[in-house]
Amino acid sequence: VDLGPDILICEEQQATLVADVNPGADSWEWSTGETTPAITVDPAVTTTYMVTVTNNGCTDADTITVQVQANTIDPNAGQDEVICDGLSVQLNGQGGGPGALYEWSNGDTGSSTNVTPDVTTIYTLTITEGVCSGTDEVEVSVTPNPVADAGPDVSICDGASADLEATGGVQGS
Repeated sequence: VDLGPDILICEEQQATLVADVNPGADSWEWSTGETTPAITVDPAVTTTYMVTVTNNGCTDADTITVQVQANTIDPNAGQDEVICDGLSVQLNGQGGGPGALYEWSNGDTGSSTNVTPDVTTIYTLTITEGVCSGTDEVEVSVTPNPVADAGPDVSICDGASADLEATGGVQGS
């Protein structure tokens, strides 16, 4: 029987352990009490598992250690942003340790990215450290630029007044 090399998983993940037996076996007994050729485990801490295989009265055993990496990743892609059409904004992510890899859904790598979306877009930040990873999203909303119109040109006599009316904006802004 051969369980293969030791396995490294992130905490709260599962691992499937398979007792590779050639040419076959009559029975399997795992240290967990299970009696199938393969088991799924989700240890909270590094744990060694053993399987004993019986075939025609002969037995063999193997062990495998499932190492558990603590997940210290807490991804934060930043606050949602609102920009005017045609402008860009820098998104700043955080939440990984010193060896963490940052990747944005637009393909940029690193903890920050500059974006100039044409329409409202959600950007996803994935942070990976060892076998652990986590994601967070940030939305960049694009508002159309106002079209200002001060009205037609007006000619007046010296000392006279004219009423002017502008359109295209929002009152009070």
